[in-house]
Amino acid sequence: MKKLLQLTMLSLPFLANAQLQNSSFENWQNPITDMPNKPVGWIRTNGDPMSEEFDFPFQNLPITTSQHGEYALRLSVWYGFDKDMAVQTVPITSRPEALTGYYTYTDELIFSNTIGYINDEAEIAVYLTKWNAALSQNDTIGTGRILLGAVNNYTAFHCPVTYTSDAIPDTVRIVLNPSANVRVPGPVQFMAADLNVSSILTIDNLVLVETMGDENFENNTIKVYPNPASDIISISGFDGHAELFDATGKKILSQHYGNAPINISGLQQGIYLLRLDDGKEVTASKIIKQ
Repeated sequence: MKKLLQLTMLSLPFLANAQLQNSSFENWQNPITDMPNKPVGWIRTNGDPMSEEFDFPFQNLPITTSQHGEYALRLSVWYGFDKDMAVQTVPITSRPEALTGYYTYTDELIFSNTIGYINDEAEIAVYLTKWNAALSQNDTIGTGRILLGAVNNYTAFHCPVTYTSDAIPDTVRIVLNPSANVRVPGPVQFMAADLNVSSILTIDNLVLVETMGDENFENNTIKVYPNPASDIISISGFDGHAELFDATGKKILSQHYGNAPINISGLQQGIYLLRLDDGKEVTASKIIKQ
């Protein structure tokens, strides 16, 4: 699990991979150059729930141009009849605030005989459930969903979770979908514009943003201050890349942080998420803009 770094705030979120399996896609079932292949801990589906029962291999080899570590996961649409979707369902004992990670998204032009060409979008979704013994069913108590557009270089995303209950979930399900438009199964509405492969989504370095108290951060060094803030925020003990996201997951700031403070004077009042990456460790903090 990534080292937890202290961040001065009203509520301290940290990035923890303990409950996700193979979240940086470093481990694969077969040798890296062998096909078929699949990342350990992940199931491949094409959108049909029944396809998860067969544990099909993924269509792409591990990607060596990763954002973190040695490898990344690549998902894509094949014609309009099949696609890679990566799913992981694991136990959880907390209430994560968001799922974050890095992605690229290319060749997203798809075609429909009725609509013509459109630019596709990738989809990231999080579902948190709790078993209801009285009704013998899983109740969904938290969800998060964002759409991602074209980007050639690794870019951070932030998928916030909205809860409808105060309960603690017992299961989290992550869905990584290269196409929000190509639906499998069902009628083919869109297909790859070149009648081959399209909507190529590459994912790396997934992290759940959790919330814990100050007692868990006694020996750590990074501090964000002041918080709340009205004009600027400073970060002590950190040199690296800083990105700021609003409550909807939209990235509104991206810059290298050395010693100069971050100017937030032009932002609206509210809660933001600051993600810090020094190339070795990643952490996140809630920032309150007054």
